Amino acid sequence: MEKMIEAYEAFYKRFIPYLIAIPLVIMTVVIFINVIGRKLSMPFPVTVELVEALLVVYPIDAAFKFIPTGLFTYTSNFTLSALPLFILMGTLAFYADLGKDAYDAAKAWFGRVPGGLGVATVYSSAIFGACSGSSLSAVAVFSKIAVPEMVRAGYNKKMALGVVASAGCLDVLIPPSILMVFYGIITETSVGQLLIAGIMPGILTAVLMATAVMITCKIYPETAPISSELDTSWKTRWKTLKSLWAAAALFISVLGAIYTGFATPDEAAAVGVVGALLLVYIRGNLTWERVTYSFIDSAKVTAMIFLLLGAGYIFSTFLSTTGVVSTMTGWIKSLELSFFMLMVGI
Repeated sequence: MEKMIEAYEAFYKRFIPYLIAIPLVIMTVVIFINVIGRKLSMPFPVTVELVEALLVVYPIDAAFKFIPTGLFTYTSNFTLSALPLFILMGTLAFYADLGKDAYDAAKAWFGRVPGGLGVATVYSSAIFGACSGSSLSAVAVFSKIAVPEMVRAGYNKKMALGVVASAGCLDVLIPPSILMVFYGIITETSVGQLLIAGIMPGILTAVLMATAVMITCKIYPETAPISSELDTSWKTRWKTLKSLWAAAALFISVLGAIYTGFATPDEAAAVGVVGALLLVYIRGNLTWERVTYSFIDSAKVTAMIFLLLGAGYIFSTFLSTTGVVSTMTGWIKSLELSFFMLMVGI
């Protein structure tokens, strides 16, 4: 018995470096192929699929059968139906000019404070985020609306672009956030609870971001002069505030349905699409061309997200099959790192 134990220990000491090295080599090849793919301007999901086709441990015929099967199985999840609907809702909100209404209202209320146009951009981006849920949509809208006006008012161009880029990130928190739906699906967390939980952090982040803009412009007034041409009368303020009814109605219809339990996130997304379509019609912006562009743009973004989700699912299966995850987990545990050092490493 003792000889068997000694033989096992000798074998273990001799071959353990190879057992650890194999997954590390696989990960190195994975990273190398992804770097080459980025240099060749290949989309990330495509490079992931290429890695899987080359390195998956199944026989090659089984590998090529597993890839389409895995893609279909994961992307046919009913929960994913909320993603294209929220994306379409955001596109229709763009054509309904909700972003412009939000910016005009915020400009009338905050135009006279230090960095007024920047503060208006932050708050209007938060309002638009409650209708679109997409950071890309917010940046696209306010780069056309807010940046030219800030530059004309004498704002530093870097300041103007920085405010728009950072304010666009608010849409990640403020429901109906597409990224929250994405995260909830991946982590199998309740999408409805995630969306409701994002309301207060989103509002607080918007307030802190606007405060940071005001403090910066107070310290460096030359970067954002106060415009004397802005109409900030109470008459204009109330008039622009009334124009926000559309954004408020869309936000309440979606979040209200989820919060009261009247509808699931998927059903609430469908309600949001119908509401956005009605707003476009009421405002006289409904044309076949705009509707066509809305559906085409939404389909492009949805296809990209679905391909990324499917590729991620297959890639995670590949990592678990090859033992990369278990080996790396065991190695990290063996280091006995403190919580702080582990966070630094991550």
